[in-house]
Amino acid sequence: MLTQTYAPPVAVQPRTGTALLTGRPSKPELFIDFPYTATHPQSGVPLREMLKAWPGARWQKATSNWRVTGTPRHPDELLRAAGLEVIIDPVAMPGIRSLEDVYWPVAKLDDNGRTVAIRHRLCGYVAASFMLGLASSWDKADELFRIPVTDVYDKGLPRKNVQWDQASLDAAYTALTVIPGQAGFEQVAGDLGRAVSMGPQSQEWAKENIAKLPEWWAREMFAFQEPGALSVFLGHRLLADPPGLGKTLQSIAVAAMQESERILIVCPPLLAVNWGREFEKCGYPGEIAVFKAGRKEPVIPDAGVVIVPDSLITSREELRQRIIDWEPQTMAVDEAHRMKSLSAKRTNAILDVSVHVPVHGRIAITGTPVMSTPAELVPLLEFTGHLGPIFGGADAFLQRFCTVTPFGKFNPRQSSLNELHLLLRQHVWVRREKARVLPFLPSRMHTGVELVVDAKPYREAHDAVLEKIMEWAKAFYEENGVLPGKEEQDEFCNQSLSMVSMLRVASALTKIPAAREMIAEHIANDPDNESPLVVWVHHHEITLALAEQMEELGVTYRILDGQESNTRRQAAVDDYQAGKIQVLIAGIIAAGVGITLTRGYEALFAETDWTPANVTQCMDRQHRIGQEKPVLARTLVALGTLDEHIQKLQLKKQQMLEHIHGDNQSNVAVLSGGELIGPRDIIRQLVDIVITKARKEL
Repeated sequence: MLTQTYAPPVAVQPRTGTALLTGRPSKPELFIDFPYTATHPQSGVPLREMLKAWPGARWQKATSNWRVTGTPRHPDELLRAAGLEVIIDPVAMPGIRSLEDVYWPVAKLDDNGRTVAIRHRLCGYVAASFMLGLASSWDKADELFRIPVTDVYDKGLPRKNVQWDQASLDAAYTALTVIPGQAGFEQVAGDLGRAVSMGPQSQEWAKENIAKLPEWWAREMFAFQEPGALSVFLGHRLLADPPGLGKTLQSIAVAAMQESERILIVCPPLLAVNWGREFEKCGYPGEIAVFKAGRKEPVIPDAGVVIVPDSLITSREELRQRIIDWEPQTMAVDEAHRMKSLSAKRTNAILDVSVHVPVHGRIAITGTPVMSTPAELVPLLEFTGHLGPIFGGADAFLQRFCTVTPFGKFNPRQSSLNELHLLLRQHVWVRREKARVLPFLPSRMHTGVELVVDAKPYREAHDAVLEKIMEWAKAFYEENGVLPGKEEQDEFCNQSLSMVSMLRVASALTKIPAAREMIAEHIANDPDNESPLVVWVHHHEITLALAEQMEELGVTYRILDGQESNTRRQAAVDDYQAGKIQVLIAGIIAAGVGITLTRGYEALFAETDWTPANVTQCMDRQHRIGQEKPVLARTLVALGTLDEHIQKLQLKKQQMLEHIHGDNQSNVAVLSGGELIGPRDIIRQLVDIVITKARKEL
């Protein structure tokens, strides 16, 4: 007798709509359709509310459906439980049988060989960003993540849940295991990187066992420069001596000791001609090709020196490829802190070239390796080859030495800064304190001048910024049916730093009357023009406002900022040094590096910078070899404006720099106390105010 087993009926959910999977396997897209009034069969929640909570769902007003690029875990089950029929486009998705097949991210090594491109697929932007580590960056144009090859591995194993290609795994292994220095000389390299001189016996030993300068070398070096060059030669390829200690000469010496036939120098545009002159002074016997923006390109010699502004390396892809094909043996990047962000075009252009240069031939040159956060070291360490073998990759470095704010900003992890300093000193850089190297150099002093100003123009600018943010949020809501999420807010903040510039300009304009008065007082007290005044500014609007005041006062002046041609900028420096002008109006960024202004010893900061290292760089234009008097600088601070935020942030950053650098080179005028926030934080706080208000009103 057959026994019939009872089986309960399977509950069949009513179909409320469809979910079409299309796109391509590496970049899937879901298009979901259902009636506006459709609800979840089990919970009764409107389906539109369910999708609003998903990480990558956006309502498309034009097509009246939802476009989904990221779902919660187990999307097949979720959609079927919601009564949606999953349909897979067989043409677009060959071999794909379920949404689960295209859920986890997929990776591919970029053509540059140093980064990996990763499609997040249906796991979505937010989940993938956590999965890929702190160094991942979002490429909006290509809709994918990029990470340094060193971050393919996490704690010795490939990162979980990512489909890695073999090329990425191989490149990662190479970057993590490269030998950054000369084996057996690690201790010697570290000692030389801190030494201020060498005795005769040490010099002879170095010539026999390390390297020596060629016969064509024609320059005398200061006592501290020879050990610095030898340390770089042995693997401490971040030449980080403070400004004014002759890092250019030391770098040329390294290239000479390496006997390089093809030497590439990448530098700021203003410094290209000076690099050519320095090679000539050293007696370099080969050809020197100097590229200049706006000028006919020189012929790249078969062997010799090629000097290229970093702006041309960034903007001219064809030039980059010609330089790569030239196969440089030594590549030095001057003012290397200018490539402080892994996502910046300049950084990636330089790093893309560096991959084709032997690791031992790469030299990063900067007196301010850390401007505001240890995260800025990551591109420099990738360039020098220390990032993988010494620190375990970009993500490992950031996890170890940084914390992350809710706004996605990297702050220093205070408890780890001394450890970072020791690792840099032991393995990575050459850095000597200016006071030890040049004990005869006069002192410098920086003070703040607090001003009570008419804040009405500043308040008007603040209200205008809020209005712009409100307009953006309203337009986004009208188009998408939801308020901007975290991803959109982050993108808006990154693209809206010009709003902070509006506030900074408004702050600076309130100080023009005081600046005029102090400049007039300086001129009156210096009738023989023994110390021409340097007035530091940041925005061109302030440059023009001060220039107008100089015209009214009848003061002879020059402008040295990013708006001037290289020829006019060099003429401004020459006129200042010759005492032909009474005032030099100089841009903090454009004129803060690579030039000498030792004719005078007084400076006035009509504007300042978020980063104390930039301010120090400016002061070091006067406080360097050749200066005979103490350098005096004053910073104008408009109370009740953004100036106060900037000054307070400088204090925190200065303390951090002292830990990392192991010295006190950031002699800046700062106010103390108060909330410490940066430019992105300011915009993000204003965005939060607007979004919170909008949520309450909806």
